[in-house]
Amino acid sequence: MGSAYVLTRAVVHFYFPESGTLFIPIDNVHPTMISTWKKALLDGAGDIFDKNQKSRKQIDTKVDELHRQIGQLKVENDFLSRKLGY
Repeated sequence: MGSAYVLTRAVVHFYFPESGTLFIPIDNVHPTMISTWKKALLDGAGDIFDKNQKSRKQIDTKVDELHRQIGQLKVENDFLSRKLGY
């Protein structure tokens, strides 16, 4: 079962919740999983169409790198302050 198939079924269920076909046992999809996908779709749907939006992971990676650099610069600054007597 490919991810495109699963996404299509989840979207169909989102727009047509009365269709019980999504819960056919052959799909091997639990209703809780569908709720999770629906929430993820609603939370991230706007980002799909925003070409200027960076992914959350890229932003978090950049923030972590900047925090690391700030920490390193603070240590270097403190070291030099002690050595120079400031």
